[in-house]
Amino acid sequence: MDLISARRLMEHPTVKAAFEAAWADSFAEDEVLRHEEGGWIILENASGMLTIRRELPGTRNSITFHYPDLDSSLSALAIYHTHPTPPELGEIPDPSPADRSISREWKLTSFVIAESAIFIINPLGTVSSGEVR
Repeated sequence: MDLISARRLMEHPTVKAAFEAAWADSFAEDEVLRHEEGGWIILENASGMLTIRRELPGTRNSITFHYPDLDSSLSALAIYHTHPTPPELGEIPDPSPADRSISREWKLTSFVIAESAIFIINPLGTVSSGEVR
């Protein structure tokens, strides 16, 4: 998926709603409850419909992804997760080396949702500048 396609995907109502829900569920404003949330953007091949599969909540600074068991009617398009790490506390919301690695490993686009931007990681692990939220 190229950068233009990734930006278009971010604007899809299903994807936008998933990003917003993940951010809300991250409790970014709560110093104690803050944690990463994320999931998969799945394409139903025949209909072109997008669906979301959430992963289990992560910890303050990580989330574990498990490649979904998909039949031939479905394709994994991308993964996304939050970085509820406030820069004012000295934390870095940018994509981590592990984030870039998972995109390379699974040859998928990844989205990292931070407080003020959404970062796009291409399947080669290269990060685009953050798209303003």
